[in-house]
Amino acid sequence: MAEMAFQQARAYAAGRVQGVPAGRAAGTAIIGHPDVRRMLLLMRSQTEAARAVAYVTAAALDLATRHPVPDMARRAAARAGLLVPIFKGWATELAVELASLGIQVHGGLGYIEETGAAQLLRDARITTIYEGTTGIQANDLVFRKLAGDGGAAADALLCDIGATAAEARALNAPGLQDAAGRARAGARRGRRRHRLAARSMPRGAPPGRGRCRELSPPDGPARRRLASDPGRLGGQPRRHRGARPAATSSTPSGSPPASMPPTSCPRSTGWRAPS
Repeated sequence: MAEMAFQQARAYAAGRVQGVPAGRAAGTAIIGHPDVRRMLLLMRSQTEAARAVAYVTAAALDLATRHPVPDMARRAAARAGLLVPIFKGWATELAVELASLGIQVHGGLGYIEETGAAQLLRDARITTIYEGTTGIQANDLVFRKLAGDGGAAADALLCDIGATAAEARALNAPGLQDAAGRARAGARRGRRRHRLAARSMPRGAPPGRGRCRELSPPDGPARRRLASDPGRLGGQPRRHRGARPAATSSTPSGSPPASMPPTSCPRSTGWRAPS
């Protein structure tokens, strides 16, 4: 529906003449207006991003049932389980937003039924309900997929995002440097935040029972307690400035618990969809 809204809005903007865009000749269609171009580019880029996430999720679902190596099938299943609520919640909300943006491109004509723009918005709006409401998807993600394995699947995903961003930066292709740098920085922030959130959730908590106290580094005694508790991470503790020396971990070296996110990001720990 987001793709249909984009195509219809683009076709309308290419034929509708109203006003004179800055720096353009009289009679130029509204697609020449900077704000209209901004909306169309936003619709296109967000739709392509959602489609890419759908492809990765579908590949994970296929490999989870058909991969000949049991360990890789297990990792693919964990990746699919993590991505399904993310994709359902984000893509359905995104469809509503982009369909609404399509009406904005149409202007007042977007409210007229014969254009079909308003119908697309109504069709998109129901997806946030019958695909499982956005709140249900959020509960599934936080209290089952993240709390269930301590964030291990999320950590592996963020590792792969960071590794892919590093590969993109190494290509030195125009336009990839800034985007790859932002993706890598975002992956690092995500790993830090989800670890802190995972520590405040009981392992294997059923839906609705876990609690996420905070998503940013704590201050004072709370920060020192987290930094000195390596067992919660299954490896060496993350050292915060001002933290007291950490106690010796009881976890055997080299084999962190499978239910807890790794502290490092070795390439071999994650699962990546085939390129």
